[in-house]
Amino acid sequence: MDKNIVLTSQDAQRVDKIAMGELGLAGEKLMKKAGGFVAENAFKIMQKKRISKCQIFCGKGNNGGDGFVAAYELSQLGKKVEVFCIPKKEEIKGDAKYHFNRMIDAGITPLFINDLSEIEKKLDNNSLWIDGILGTGLNSDLRGTIKTLIELLVKHHNKQPVVAIDIPSGIDGTNGKNRGAALQADVTTTMGFYKLGNFLQDGKAYNGEVKMVDLGYPDESFKKVRDSIFLCNDEVIKKLIRPISITAHKYQIGQLIAMGGSSTMAGAITLASLSALRSGVGMLHAIIPLKATSTLRSHSIETIIHQTQNKNHFITEDIKIIEELDKKTKAYLLGPGIGRKKETNAFVHTFLKFNKKPTVIDADGLFHLKPSDFSSINFPLVITPHWGEFCRLFSIKARELSENIIEIIKNTSEKYKIVIHLKSSTSVTAFPDGKIYIHPTGVPGMATAGSGDVLTGIIGSFLAQGFSTESATLIGAHIHGRAGEIASEKFGNRSMIASDLVEGLSNVLREYEK
Repeated sequence: MDKNIVLTSQDAQRVDKIAMGELGLAGEKLMKKAGGFVAENAFKIMQKKRISKCQIFCGKGNNGGDGFVAAYELSQLGKKVEVFCIPKKEEIKGDAKYHFNRMIDAGITPLFINDLSEIEKKLDNNSLWIDGILGTGLNSDLRGTIKTLIELLVKHHNKQPVVAIDIPSGIDGTNGKNRGAALQADVTTTMGFYKLGNFLQDGKAYNGEVKMVDLGYPDESFKKVRDSIFLCNDEVIKKLIRPISITAHKYQIGQLIAMGGSSTMAGAITLASLSALRSGVGMLHAIIPLKATSTLRSHSIETIIHQTQNKNHFITEDIKIIEELDKKTKAYLLGPGIGRKKETNAFVHTFLKFNKKPTVIDADGLFHLKPSDFSSINFPLVITPHWGEFCRLFSIKARELSENIIEIIKNTSEKYKIVIHLKSSTSVTAFPDGKIYIHPTGVPGMATAGSGDVLTGIIGSFLAQGFSTESATLIGAHIHGRAGEIASEKFGNRSMIASDLVEGLSNVLREYEK
């Protein structure tokens, strides 16, 4: 099994069913290992914060069973444990019942939740909370007692560190949406494999630090997993980035043509150009309108500038510049700051018909596209829309996308045979072969004008260096997020700006040269 695999809640259930039902994996042992991992993480936090008491909230399913195990283990480590049990005693079954009885035998008497006002009186600010109320199977809005309980915990959450089992209760296990109420976790311990809800949408905000324990599922357990979804982390990127040859010259490393800018948006193409250069492209030519040239020239003396015939925006005749440069060019970058003029639209479509080299299109470049354009292109293509651009381009409602992110982006990539990098707080990359990658890097401060232009430049640079559209996109997205984390440490999320990302690129890329 690839330890970076990420599962939907439905696939996670399939894996459990095969592992225990067909392959004979002992559920009691799996639960003991999972609950022990919860206890281990809770104990470390309690020791660090000098907390002696733990309050554990256990639901009806396996998460509740993991909570019973954690209660037992923490009591053996000398911690005071209080267990609040949502199901009635007769409703606890299977592996959870085994560990419930084991907990009872250790002298821990749970409080069954009949009256929430009783629970409210017992909530302790000087304790650690373990959230084992709901698992990753939640896929609809909360209601009834469960919702009221979670709302009560949220109301009284003050100083208590929170360890969530698999996912914070109230977060959808597949799309990461908050289904009505959710308790913020400091650490989420996910069992056996990552779940989509650990990273997407509200999940990213509520999960805290996600820690995964390998429960030893046999590879055959994953035979009915439908989607190939993976976490894009340092391990993945280190396998993709190759060193620069000691004998390489600038044309071998790669020439990139960047097209963008207009009279009012010179900064976008400037940021894309700077990030392309800082990401290692051998030579960069920028085709831009006259009124954008002074900005780019003042920030980058390394970029070779070609002016469009119209001083404000692109027109069809500008394809002549590309025709002259194409022979030595390895890749193209189109879109940052290019504007939405009708003449520019005509240029974009002329370029699409002419081009045969790998290309990344972003920003206003996407404004000029429609789905039918993709069926006639004759080159490898990456598009990098944010949610609004994606919904406009493919006529999808944002609400629909939020419910089915993975399915929609996967189907769209496969249908049009293009790499799609959907930008968000947690970005998602889809390949035409059906593979999906989740990007956990990045910080809130990256939600700033120009951040996407920096990403476009990085991807364009790696395309020009000879990386495939898939590899260039994964590398670009990952180091973009890492550069954001460096900028956040230096400037803080509120104060960082897009050019700070460019500054951080060298620190990130240097790590992969060691």
